[in-house]
Amino acid sequence: MFKHQDFLEQIRFLHPDVKTNRGMQNKVYEVLAVSSIKDLSGVEQIFTQEGTFRNSIMIELGRLEDPETIRTVARHINQRMKDEKLSIKQAANITRLIRFTGELI
Repeated sequence: MFKHQDFLEQIRFLHPDVKTNRGMQNKVYEVLAVSSIKDLSGVEQIFTQEGTFRNSIMIELGRLEDPETIRTVARHINQRMKDEKLSIKQAANITRLIRFTGELI
């Protein structure tokens, strides 16, 4: 069972265009990530030039669930994106690997 079931009804109200449970869960993870890093400096690579966030990275960050861990990994991913010119897909994959291994790679 999805851990954040209580948020799903709110997400359904805010995003009626999202039809699947998986899509709803991803929206919850996005909200968790955005709320954890919205005022954090040093994560500009995770946002577009227009100031919107990169969905795939936010979903993976949100799956980390702990706000402090989300902030730590967001800074790490941001630095790697800047230094290594990672694509969004590469950054999301690295974030997923960090979640699975528990180590900053």
